[in-house]
Amino acid sequence: MTYFNQKQSDTRDWRWSIKSEIIKDLLGAFNMRDAVEAVFPSAQDRSRVDEITTASYKWSTHYPTKYRYFFDKLATTLGCEPTVHGLTLVRASVDEFIELLPENRREQARKVVRKLTGHVSEPTPQSTSRESRAVPDAESTRQGARFVRLNHTKDFESLTSGVKAGLLDTRNYYSTADAADVWQNLVSAESYRMYDQCKAGLRALLQDAHWLDALRETPLTTAVMLAGGGAPTKDLVILRSLLDQPAVQGKTVSLVLVDINFYMLYQSRRLLDRARAESPWSDRVNFEYVIDDVLALGDSGEVFHREGPTLFAITGGTIGNLSEMKFFRSLNRIAEPRDLLIVSADTVDGLPPNEVKEELERKYNHEEMRRFITPGVRAVIDELGLPLSVQDALRTVEVRVRPDAESGLSDVPGSWSVALVQPAAHREVTLLSSTRYVSDELEAFIARLGWELICAVPSPANAHYVQFCFRRRSAESA
Repeated sequence: MTYFNQKQSDTRDWRWSIKSEIIKDLLGAFNMRDAVEAVFPSAQDRSRVDEITTASYKWSTHYPTKYRYFFDKLATTLGCEPTVHGLTLVRASVDEFIELLPENRREQARKVVRKLTGHVSEPTPQSTSRESRAVPDAESTRQGARFVRLNHTKDFESLTSGVKAGLLDTRNYYSTADAADVWQNLVSAESYRMYDQCKAGLRALLQDAHWLDALRETPLTTAVMLAGGGAPTKDLVILRSLLDQPAVQGKTVSLVLVDINFYMLYQSRRLLDRARAESPWSDRVNFEYVIDDVLALGDSGEVFHREGPTLFAITGGTIGNLSEMKFFRSLNRIAEPRDLLIVSADTVDGLPPNEVKEELERKYNHEEMRRFITPGVRAVIDELGLPLSVQDALRTVEVRVRPDAESGLSDVPGSWSVALVQPAAHREVTLLSSTRYVSDELEAFIARLGWELICAVPSPANAHYVQFCFRRRSAESA
């Protein structure tokens, strides 16, 4: 077992924490890798992107003088005056940094600063429809997008009930107003690279011959991203692949994001709207944001009824955070024959048990993961009356990695589960669990539920992170 360790960080700050948020916002990036890729967009620069992204994790405490060439190119990418050089951006205070930006970008940068310092309000769920069926909000309709609210999005066990049962429902961590910011910090953490690995894997999948053959056989004009809030740059990778289909040239492509959390959908919407505004395909895309539970899709009425085949996708390893059986029962109630499905999953193929344990302990034992599970720890303290502060309780959380035969946390045979466990007064509460799979077993499990495998493509950033693509079989063959 592994206990969370508290780390004291260097307090020296050249305000990178704020500058990096400004840079990401101005470049339409979700995390730092996205921002670096915007500065060095060529595939030939991939190794350079990897190096700079890795180095950026330390820039809150170390001035990045070695990477002057990145900041020189950043100044150009941001549209700064030719006299503004990389080291000028590095050495500037936040106010000076903003003044070095082009005049038309300064107010946008100031809005980011106001948000970070707590002086700007975000929209609330009340700004969208309170009704249970599809009623678009005015602003999103003008922009060719709409929010749809369904009335069963909180139909899962509360944190308090989960504490009593000894197992918290992971969906609670994604359903709060703070979840969007917490999630963005998590996917940007040095120890948690799954977002970047997934995006690299999607790019590889969408260039794979089997995928391209599937698109030629079944042209698609709709993609539904399940549990899709907070992953906008991955959504764009899939969207561009659909737009590039010769068979759909001149047609409108719809991208539908489904998530339990309004705030995470809104976070995605901001970046997707900007990408569309700056793209040549803006008049060919419809965005739709559905506030719904992916484990209850069959209760969604006409919302998911589409003309022609649909691509469904559950990326980011999210399948490992759910009951796989419940997810597919939900999906199968809305999926039609010939629909396609992308499942992103972390695998343990060929890894010795000790390596599985070491890797998962490292991936789940860091500051941002502690922040992510804090609501669960608070619920344990409150419900069980523990005489501990939140920080003291976090220090006692254990990371446990076990085969599913011992944990019983997955529906897929042969899998491994990592669980964050809070010991508490003669009992234990599982705060969070996530599953890693054996590829053959996952493929067989999904096949038994009516989906045939088209291809499985490993991520160039991590060969054990795999994108699986399936096609829905007909009722007769399923």
